[in-house]
Amino acid sequence: MFAFLLLKSCISKDVIIAEKGMKGFKCMYPAKSDKNPDVWRYYHGCDELSKGMLKITGSKMDIITDASNETQNLILVGPTKLSPKNQYTPTEKGIDFFEIRFHNGNLAITGNWYGFLYGCFELLEKFGGVRFYTSWMYVYPPADTFKVPEDVNIISKSPFIFREFWSTDFTYTNWLEKSRGNVYMSEYYGCESFGPLMVSDKYPLDKYPSRFALLSNGQRSGWVPCLSDDLTFQIFMEKILADLRKREVYLIDVSQSDTNDHCLCERCMAKFHQYGDRYSGVNLWFINKIATALESEFPNVLIRTFAWAFTLDAPKNIKAHKNVIIRITPIMNDYGHPFDGNFTEVNRHLIKEIEAWKSIANRFYVWEYSTNFPHIMSFHPNYHTIAPNMKMYARYRFKGVGSQDANHVFVNPQGQYIPRFHSDMQEYKAYLTMKLLWDPEQDEEYLVNDFINGFYGPSAAPYVRQILDDTKNLMFNDYKNYELQTHHDARIWFIPQEYIDHLKNLWDLAIKASELDRKKDPRYIYNTKMSQLSTLYTQFMIYKDQTVKPYIKDGKVYIGGNEKLTYAAKTMMERCPGPFVINETSKGACAFTFSPGNDASTRTLIKQYSEGVYVDVIKSGDITAVSAGKSVIDGKIISLKKGNTEFLHSDEGIYFCYVTTSAGIYQQYSLDHQLKGKTELTVTYTAGSTAKNYISTKKYTATSEGINFDVQYTRTGDFKEMRPIMMVTLDLNDGTFVGYKIGNKEWKSHQLMNNMEFDHCGGTLDGIGEVTVIDPVSRKGVEIKVPNYFESVVIHMNRTSQKVRLSFVGNYISETKYFVVDHHFEIHPFEKYINAPSFTKSFDSTTHDPKIRYGYAKGDKFIIPDFMYNYGNSKDQLRSVSDPLSFTGVSMEVGHSGWPLMYLNPQNKYPYYFFKHGSYSANMTVRCVGPTKQNPAYAVYGYSHHYDSNYDFWFINPNDFGDGYKVLKMPKTLVNHRVEYGVINKPNCCEHMYLSDFSFIVEEPPTPDPVKSWPEQSLNKVKLTNHSDSSMNGNHSKKWIPAVISVVAIIVIAAIVVGVIFIVKKKKSNGSNAGEERNEIHLSVA
Repeated sequence: MFAFLLLKSCISKDVIIAEKGMKGFKCMYPAKSDKNPDVWRYYHGCDELSKGMLKITGSKMDIITDASNETQNLILVGPTKLSPKNQYTPTEKGIDFFEIRFHNGNLAITGNWYGFLYGCFELLEKFGGVRFYTSWMYVYPPADTFKVPEDVNIISKSPFIFREFWSTDFTYTNWLEKSRGNVYMSEYYGCESFGPLMVSDKYPLDKYPSRFALLSNGQRSGWVPCLSDDLTFQIFMEKILADLRKREVYLIDVSQSDTNDHCLCERCMAKFHQYGDRYSGVNLWFINKIATALESEFPNVLIRTFAWAFTLDAPKNIKAHKNVIIRITPIMNDYGHPFDGNFTEVNRHLIKEIEAWKSIANRFYVWEYSTNFPHIMSFHPNYHTIAPNMKMYARYRFKGVGSQDANHVFVNPQGQYIPRFHSDMQEYKAYLTMKLLWDPEQDEEYLVNDFINGFYGPSAAPYVRQILDDTKNLMFNDYKNYELQTHHDARIWFIPQEYIDHLKNLWDLAIKASELDRKKDPRYIYNTKMSQLSTLYTQFMIYKDQTVKPYIKDGKVYIGGNEKLTYAAKTMMERCPGPFVINETSKGACAFTFSPGNDASTRTLIKQYSEGVYVDVIKSGDITAVSAGKSVIDGKIISLKKGNTEFLHSDEGIYFCYVTTSAGIYQQYSLDHQLKGKTELTVTYTAGSTAKNYISTKKYTATSEGINFDVQYTRTGDFKEMRPIMMVTLDLNDGTFVGYKIGNKEWKSHQLMNNMEFDHCGGTLDGIGEVTVIDPVSRKGVEIKVPNYFESVVIHMNRTSQKVRLSFVGNYISETKYFVVDHHFEIHPFEKYINAPSFTKSFDSTTHDPKIRYGYAKGDKFIIPDFMYNYGNSKDQLRSVSDPLSFTGVSMEVGHSGWPLMYLNPQNKYPYYFFKHGSYSANMTVRCVGPTKQNPAYAVYGYSHHYDSNYDFWFINPNDFGDGYKVLKMPKTLVNHRVEYGVINKPNCCEHMYLSDFSFIVEEPPTPDPVKSWPEQSLNKVKLTNHSDSSMNGNHSKKWIPAVISVVAIIVIAAIVVGVIFIVKKKKSNGSNAGEERNEIHLSVA
């Protein structure tokens, strides 16, 4: 009996805060006063508790201020007159913390300005089983009572002052406060602030050029500062001091812009060398100068700057001012493996630089990335690196963490903001990130299981868990040396499509299982279906590139593909029907792309694969042409027949567009042309509007000879320099051998060698816009007429697709706000073109086994023309130009620079052909125009690692080029995701350099990754923690109590026996022993 009474006294009593059908505690917050003028936040804490108690127990909790005379049965929120003093004293300004304990019979929730509010949510989560998974997934488990142990004593704080997960849910809903995010530190200038800080009408560029950065081309930037210029410092300080004197803030941001431009003047470069040949030293010297100047008047204001891109690597011979925050920004790192996990070289490099920075500065933030920005809906497997990276930031004592995911909203015609959700596992990433940013020492496994169990439901959770486990295993074992970067194609180049199929199947099982929990919570089904979207999107993008030609059925054109493609397209459109279709569950929509502007075209593309588009047919005699509007077809003619003979390759057809980059020579872009009008002989499509700054109208006319193609393009707003591209992609029976005649030049032929899958030829038009192309064997051909101001034609040949594409390249239209251009083209097909000489194939000594994919066989060759590097046109630095000496008729004109202006990363750009660990010989075809005769510098080419500035250089004297192109042989090298080839035309080298192509020959074939299988019957159905099992829930399921009591009783009885003996002995020696007060303090309980 004595043992039972002693056991009972040792077990903490629960205090009932709220009870179904009964009046419980009231919530008290400070009354408004001179001491507390802003009390709405305290009221908000009470309001959240009152709503929570109502949802849990059905009983309303009254809210009062401390102007009331009531003193008992209260929850005290904030510094009320009855609240105790805080036990914890922050050691640094900005630290968030809260405390929860009983004081004089009342439950007190205190903390700093925001911390007490987090304490209110902690109370609901820990003792009510409440969860705030997303803005649409708040879980309030019903119960008859809400209880809190009477000896509760929680002190919880975050080691991070700044905590953010940059997503729509975080920015546009009230989930931010419930996730304990903190972006409320007062500051000026946001980020990338050099641009706005240097703006000064008083000191324009034409009169004060030295304050603007000297760029590699010898010109001054219009928006990048010269940091060593005294006037730059003066202008920055005038702006900063004026703002701080109006209102002092916690920190100011003084940081570089999102560009690699930086000053290369003599003074800046002297500092560059002084600080270890690191531009971060130049930047830190300038930031230190500002911090020192501010210190006397504003000693507590912090100055934050980036360590990003060219400033990421730590400098030497300099220390940061004590008020300077270094914000590490690892945008080019590997997010598929923990940063400090010793998996990949790029991450080892990051840790090395962080260690170096730690010896230079004392304050650190990090801006990391959590998504794939070009394709936010695609599979991006960083799920297993979130916890290790958050823990690593805490170990290195970072004080601020911002994780950037996909943000933005849709704005409908009525101006309503519609949140966008459901990029790849965004809800999971956000929940786990924010939980760990409050307390990075929490058990990762518990948090993961808690989320997937509560967000997807207990029946679906095991399948989602296997998705996470299989993906971690894939990255840690199969691809432990492969990098997952923040910008990649929808399909990660090293992830096999079989694995994406495996994920899709697991999500299918999860969706089916979630139906079993429909009665518990129908949101489980919605969450599971929407989380599968990333897998479907990735499947769609994979199989879209493997589709067959468009085909016509029942008056519609469809894009042929397998069942996986069709299912993915249809299912995505069912679940994401439109940007302005608000889902009842999430109160938002879903997006396929990061930019809202690109979402419409992507959505139209997906829809067309699933639903098809009505075709338009025009005829004249034995000429028949078929076209269609909308995204995939985009107003192109996809079939041109003379009698029964087809002349077009239907996946590209006849196409026209204005372009600003070299990629437009071989890639097609959709403007979403819509049908405008149609007759028996003509069809017209239009796209754009005045609001979009362009209007494009395309008209096709069937004639007895073929097709006339008229284009009117109107530019109504400012835009970059651009030029027209017209493409005709032909079906000539044989895509490996063509004869062609350009203008009045002689007939030529081009043969695709056996060791090549694709190749190019072409030439300049020289003012005569007429080209004829034939199949030398069958004599089937096409004659094409273009305006005389078109400069070149590029002919592409492909063995696999059998396509022959002609790209006609027009001259540039200068930057201007308004212009109208009319173009007229004619395409005349010939079943047998008799006015051409005979051609025969030359002897080909190269070979290729057709059973082996190109790129995997020794001797395979790839010639990559300049335009396939996808560079933008710049008048002074890089420019795609007509070139009569180039084998394609075009080349890259390279201006002067001290740094590479062009980078080619073959493995990242063309992962289908270049593979990690393959060994290749590489050549570059270049020529030098206007070489410097006196004291010439050197033309430079070489390769680099993408994460630093260390280049392996090869040099050639400009005078050694000769008059034409020269093939420059580079050392045999491995081609992988870290190798970038670059070219430099240094000042005083060549007036211009011209790059025609890179070529690669496989010397040592790569070993293909083995195709794995993931059998679905091997599901690892782990036991997941339910809410009722959680240590965070102190109120609901008590099934554990009998077992605990039994164990404790045994321990207590044993303790009593020992205690009695001890007391007897103690009394004999000295007397009695006073009891100690029970006071447990749990730091960082979450």
